[in-house]
Amino acid sequence: MLRHWDRSVDSDSRGALLFDRFWRRASAVPAAELSRTPFDPADPVGTPRGLNTASPGVGRDLADAVAELRAAGITLDAPLGEHQLVVRNGSG
Repeated sequence: MLRHWDRSVDSDSRGALLFDRFWRRASAVPAAELSRTPFDPADPVGTPRGLNTASPGVGRDLADAVAELRAAGITLDAPLGEHQLVVRNGSG
Protein backbone atom coordinates (compact mmCIF):
# COMPACT_ATOMS: atom_id res chain seq x y z
CA MET A 1 0.00 0.00 0.00
CA LEU A 2 2.76 2.46 0.83
CA ARG A 3 4.33 1.91 -2.58
CA HIS A 4 1.12 3.24 -4.17
CA TRP A 5 0.59 6.12 -1.72
CA ASP A 6 0.74 9.52 -3.44
CA ARG A 7 2.83 10.91 -0.55
CA SER A 8 0.28 13.53 0.27
CA VAL A 9 -2.22 13.94 3.06
CA ASP A 10 -5.20 15.01 0.98
CA SER A 11 -8.61 13.73 2.00
CA ASP A 12 -8.56 11.20 -0.86
CA SER A 13 -4.98 10.00 -0.21
CA ARG A 14 -4.87 6.23 0.14
CA GLY A 15 -2.01 5.00 2.30
CA ALA A 16 -1.67 8.21 4.29
CA LEU A 17 -3.34 6.65 7.34
CA LEU A 18 -0.99 3.69 7.25
CA PHE A 19 2.06 5.91 6.85
CA ASP A 20 0.93 8.18 9.69
CA ARG A 21 0.46 5.27 12.09
CA PHE A 22 3.77 3.74 11.00
CA TRP A 23 5.79 6.96 11.23
CA ARG A 24 4.48 7.78 14.71
CA ARG A 25 6.10 4.55 15.83
CA ALA A 26 9.18 4.54 13.59
CA SER A 27 10.23 8.04 14.59
CA ALA A 28 11.00 6.56 18.03
CA VAL A 29 13.46 4.06 16.52
CA PRO A 30 17.06 5.15 17.25
CA ALA A 31 18.35 7.30 14.39
CA ALA A 32 21.30 4.98 13.76
CA GLU A 33 18.87 2.11 13.24
CA LEU A 34 16.19 4.00 11.27
CA SER A 35 18.19 5.14 8.22
CA ARG A 36 20.53 3.26 5.92
CA THR A 37 22.65 6.41 5.66
CA PRO A 38 22.81 8.23 9.00
CA PHE A 39 23.03 11.98 9.45
CA ASP A 40 26.30 13.45 8.24
CA PRO A 41 27.09 17.06 9.25
CA ALA A 42 29.00 17.42 5.97
CA ASP A 43 25.76 16.60 4.08
CA PRO A 44 22.93 17.95 6.25
CA VAL A 45 20.48 18.18 3.35
CA GLY A 46 21.13 14.72 1.91
CA THR A 47 21.24 12.82 5.19
CA PRO A 48 19.78 10.91 6.82
CA ARG A 49 18.32 8.96 3.90
CA GLY A 50 17.02 5.55 3.00
CA LEU A 51 14.72 3.76 5.39
CA ASN A 52 16.55 0.81 6.91
CA THR A 53 14.01 -1.89 6.11
CA ALA A 54 16.37 -4.52 7.55
CA SER A 55 15.98 -3.00 11.01
CA PRO A 56 13.79 -5.14 13.27
CA GLY A 57 12.30 -2.00 14.80
CA VAL A 58 11.16 -0.67 11.44
CA GLY A 59 9.52 -3.95 10.45
CA ARG A 60 7.84 -4.27 13.83
CA ASP A 61 6.52 -0.72 13.65
CA LEU A 62 5.00 -1.32 10.22
CA ALA A 63 3.40 -4.56 11.40
CA ASP A 64 2.00 -2.77 14.46
CA ALA A 65 0.57 0.01 12.30
CA VAL A 66 -1.14 -2.56 10.06
CA ALA A 67 -2.53 -4.34 13.13
CA GLU A 68 -3.81 -1.05 14.60
CA LEU A 69 -5.74 -0.16 11.46
CA ARG A 70 -7.12 -3.67 11.05
CA ALA A 71 -8.22 -3.77 14.71
CA ALA A 72 -10.10 -0.52 14.13
CA GLY A 73 -11.79 -2.00 11.05
CA ILE A 74 -9.96 0.38 8.71
CA THR A 75 -8.70 -0.98 5.40
CA LEU A 76 -5.08 -0.21 4.56
CA ASP A 77 -6.16 1.67 1.42
CA ALA A 78 -8.88 3.74 3.11
CA PRO A 79 -8.89 7.38 2.03
CA LEU A 80 -7.56 9.67 4.74
CA GLY A 81 -10.73 11.79 4.75
CA GLU A 82 -12.90 8.84 5.73
CA HIS A 83 -11.13 8.48 9.08
CA GLN A 84 -9.53 11.79 9.91
CA LEU A 85 -11.12 15.19 10.04
CA VAL A 86 -10.65 18.61 11.52
CA VAL A 87 -13.23 20.01 13.92
CA ARG A 88 -13.72 23.77 13.63
CA ASN A 89 -16.32 25.75 15.53
CA GLY A 90 -17.86 22.53 16.80
CA SER A 91 -18.31 20.79 13.47
CA GLY A 92 -16.14 18.60 11.36
